[in-house]
Amino acid sequence: RALNFQDKVKGLRAFSVRFEGAGAVLSEVRFLQPLETGGHGKGLLLVLFCLALVLARGLALRERHTAALALITAVGLLLRWTALYNYWDVPLEGDAESYWNYARSLKLANPFANGTREPVFVWLVRFANTLFGDSQRSARFLTLIFSCSVIPMTWLLARRLELGALACLAAAGLAALNPFSVFMSVQGYQLEFFTFLILLFSALWLKGSLGAAGAAGAVLILTRLQ
Repeated sequence: RALNFQDKVKGLRAFSVRFEGAGAVLSEVRFLQPLETGGHGKGLLLVLFCLALVLARGLALRERHTAALALITAVGLLLRWTALYNYWDVPLEGDAESYWNYARSLKLANPFANGTREPVFVWLVRFANTLFGDSQRSARFLTLIFSCSVIPMTWLLARRLELGALACLAAAGLAALNPFSVFMSVQGYQLEFFTFLILLFSALWLKGSLGAAGAAGAVLILTRLQ
């Protein structure tokens, strides 16, 4: 089980942990988080810089809706980053922890060794561990990325449905400000990725790209079967 003793060692440069027990055996002790505390701001600044470039392009080319979408996405990102900061030192729970454990033990020689879990999200979490570091925070950061991606994908789907420029931006705004989406964005579950795939599949289908839509549908099935 997880033990959080951060409040007892806060401010110390080094500390030791002693476990006592009669006839007890201690094994497989793992520290799941790196030493730094608080959300790392470099990733946030990088994404905001990219959104600023999109905003500048929209303003330069007088594409007001592109600029507005960039601002809406930036607001959604800030809300989700705040949620990530609040959960920075909290271990994963439930299914999210299960996915992370399967991802850590995954071998390239046996990519379907994921028990009863759908494989695609396990693969993504393993990739996130490799890219962002072997920490449960990698899973939270992964789902945050897909939650932010849902915002422009919602706008794109509304545009494919020809709902009108203001309706498209309103849909993106609802996706950005949705409290449940903000909360779930950093829980490490596959829900945000699954939602992103649904939007992608629908947009491709409406566009008439049936081959790409079929591929997205296949990934959907391998992500969540319910």
